[in-house]
Amino acid sequence: MKSTLLEVEEALSLVMEALESPWIREFLDGSSNGPIVDPDQLISGLVDLWDRAAEAQNFPALATKSGATKPGPGKAKLEAISPHVVCAILISEAWKHVHGVEPRPKNRRLREAAEAYWKAIGGGGHYYGEEPLALWRHHFKKAASTPAKELRTEWRRHLVLSELDWKRRNSACEAA
Repeated sequence: MKSTLLEVEEALSLVMEALESPWIREFLDGSSNGPIVDPDQLISGLVDLWDRAAEAQNFPALATKSGATKPGPGKAKLEAISPHVVCAILISEAWKHVHGVEPRPKNRRLREAAEAYWKAIGGGGHYYGEEPLALWRHHFKKAASTPAKELRTEWRRHLVLSELDWKRRNSACEAA
């Protein structure tokens, strides 16, 4: 993986260098597709990819702190949490805070809450299949098995503070 990422980085360098040449750009613009629509945006995207390839070579999944390639069999895997799993973590922690129990992934109201939150934050709705909300079951199972301790701790802190603030405001309204 590290060698492939290095090859990507080198290939992007070659392309960016070629695009700086007015003669190369003239030939590229003369193609049947017409001129490059926004060359600055294209170059900016290539620079972004180049930066990503350079940074990815030193990810902990691939390299030790000193930069040496990690030994071991099998393909390297990036330990990342998908946006759907983050959503499932937030909804399950909120459920646990409100109901006092760990939610079950098959709980329909839990899946409806996740879908509503997903749509509220700009995600596309899930409308395919006989049971469109069934895909949330998988994400809730992954959320339950994903450590994400810092995310869970911070989210619980926000839930507790929000509840305390709500109670304070509610008692102030009742007193008035």
